[in-house]
Order: sequence, then C-alpha cells, then structure tokens
Amino acid sequence: MRRPAPPAVRATAAVLLPAALLLLTACGSEQAHGSGRVEVERAGGASGAGGADAGASPTASSTVSPTAAAAPDPAVLAARAATAQVPLEKVYVAEVPGFRLAVQSVGPVDEDGFQSSATDAHGAIVRLTVDDSAPLTASTCSAVSLGDGPGAVHCAPESGGLWYLTAGEQHAYVRQQGALRITLAAPGPAVSRALLRDAVRAAHRADPAELDRTLPTATAFPAPVERGDLPPVGDGAPLNEVGASG
Repeated sequence: MRRPAPPAVRATAAVLLPAALLLLTACGSEQAHGSGRVEVERAGGASGAGGADAGASPTASSTVSPTAAAAPDPAVLAARAATAQVPLEKVYVAEVPGFRLAVQSVGPVDEDGFQSSATDAHGAIVRLTVDDSAPLTASTCSAVSLGDGPGAVHCAPESGGLWYLTAGEQHAYVRQQGALRITLAAPGPAVSRALLRDAVRAAHRADPAELDRTLPTATAFPAPVERGDLPPVGDGAPLNEVGASG
C-alpha cells in the first residue's frame, strides 16, 4: 500500500503543477505562432516566385529571332511584281515621316516605270516615281508634271545632281540614279523642302523585306457563278415586243 505524501510535498506539487501547465501552454503558443510565421514566409516566398514569374515578359520565351523568320520567297515577289505590272529593279522606297504607303497606289508609270503614293492623317499625298527618263536639263525640266500643281513648272539645280521643281503649292525633287530618274513630289504645306530633299536622297531600291511590304498581294478572283435560270439557247434577254407585258 502507497503511503500518502507528506503535506509539504503535496503543497509543493500543487504549486509546481499550474506553473508547468502554464509553461507548456506558453510553449505551445510560441510553437503555433512560429509555425504560422514559417507558413507566411513560405507563402511569401512562393508568392515572390510567382510574382517574379508573373512579372516576366509573357513573350520572352516565345519571341522569334529575326534570323529565324522566313525570308520572302523571290519567286513569289517576282509574281507579285508581275501582277502589279512593275519591274522589280525599279521598285524603290522613300520614307517621309508621318506618311504611310498606300499599297493600292503601287503600279506602273510610262509603261515600264514604277509609282507609289503615301498619305498622312490629313490626306496629303507624297508621290514617288521611278522611270527611264533622260536626266533633266534646264531646257527639259519645265516639262515634268507635278500632278495637280497649277501653272508653269519652275526648276532650280542643286548640288549632288538634284533638281528642285515647284508649281503652285506642289514641289518635287528629282534625282538621277544611273539610268533611272527618281522623282518625289508632295504638297508644300505638308512636306517641307528640306524634308523632301532628305527623302529623295535616301530613296533606294527595295530589298526583299521592303518588296514584301510594298508590292500588293496577288488577288484570287472567284470563278463566275453559273446561273440556272437562263435558257439553253439565246442570251436570255427580256422580250420587248408590244404586249409582251400582258
């Protein structure tokens, strides 16, 4: 039989037991708090990783290298030039700030030349022509047409083999490139003389990528629709005899 503990021992145990319980409770609370802090840090770490992923450019992994892009097929470009009735060697490009090429304007000029037009947001038109005309002289430059420019054409030679032409509000620069004459014309209020000069100087033969952007795409015309309401003979024209209407 166990003897009962002395009163002094029981009193000491009674005092220590609540203290132990309090200590255990405190440890449990600290552990719970610590576990919660770790979870927050982990969540923050995961969120940070996710944030980094979300912040990354969505196209970074899918960007195609320019060298990987397929180059325009020369045979296709030649076919498109033939459809537009322009020789490839005369397809030139001239960049004027604020103006955008109107692809529908691309076509021949003087049977075997090239022409294109670019427009701005206000409807002004810059026209580029490339042809086999002879180099300009003081006696022939006044015969150059500047489109709708009224009045006589006035000419002034400039350095570098350029000619500056004016007619009303229209003006143009002409540059001789070997056997080709390159003319860039625009309305004076829309394009300054200096800007027009810079553009005609920089005009150049289109490379394959520029040809692809300049030449109209070939259009497949649909086959004619067969009608089933026409007579087997004759042209099916309406009857116009007297009394035919009833």
